[in-house]
Amino acid sequence: MRRTFIDEAILSAEKSNLNVANHGAVVVYRGKIVGRGYNKYCVENKNKVNRWSVHAEVDAINNALRKISPDDLRKSSLIVVRKLKEGTQILNKQTLTKSESLVCEEIGYSAPCKNCTNFILRNGLRACYYS
Repeated sequence: MRRTFIDEAILSAEKSNLNVANHGAVVVYRGKIVGRGYNKYCVENKNKVNRWSVHAEVDAINNALRKISPDDLRKSSLIVVRKLKEGTQILNKQTLTKSESLVCEEIGYSAPCKNCTNFILRNGLRACYYS
């Protein structure tokens, strides 16, 4: 996997407006990014009624489907990362190499949740990689 895809997923995560965890995702088809997404809150009106969250995986897949067909999506890969907030502790750091440690100062564990996993499976993506 090319580092640029991970970097692009990190840049997407930086757009997140959530305070807890910033996730970013990219959909890659034939070596090019065709969809980007990040987790966010959406609000239907000014009074914050009907507020809901969108996960990065769902956002990236939906954006990819605006550019490629469902058949092409099934030949695509999804890359998901979690951008850590400043000061976040990293567990098991002693098992990492020096270069991995540098990356992990910025990236945390980001396995898709049950609903996102089902969404990925329903859309038939070829592979899903996560930090």
